[in-house]
Amino acid sequence: MDWNALLSLEAQDHTWLVDWSGGVLSVLCQSPVWISWLRKNEKNILKQWNNRFPKTPAQQITASVRPWSYRLPQPAKIPKAPHISAEAAQALRAETDQMPQAIAVALKRLAATLDSLQAEAVASASAKENGARLSE
Repeated sequence: MDWNALLSLEAQDHTWLVDWSGGVLSVLCQSPVWISWLRKNEKNILKQWNNRFPKTPAQQITASVRPWSYRLPQPAKIPKAPHISAEAAQALRAETDQMPQAIAVALKRLAATLDSLQAEAVASASAKENGARLSE
């Protein structure tokens, strides 16, 4: 929040202070455009920083676009979808005759969901195969 207080609104969502030590403020930027913006406004930002934090003055801003993975939280890995047997939906539908109506309706919805997931898996595999063929 202290970093954002030094910046205009336009830059607050595009630059992030990742380190400050040895008189250098290290900033991660969304794109090279924001590195240029920092260069243009560096003197003003440093002046504000030094007024706000006199015990840790800064003389320079270094900026980078590359991700600093050791500093930034990593997104959670998306688990692979479980393999769904092609017969699972059919087996659920076969059991609905012996169930109370409310449970049968739920089983039919589950069977429809399984059909949909199976169709998505087939379409995804086909898209990957087509992409691989086209890249050859």
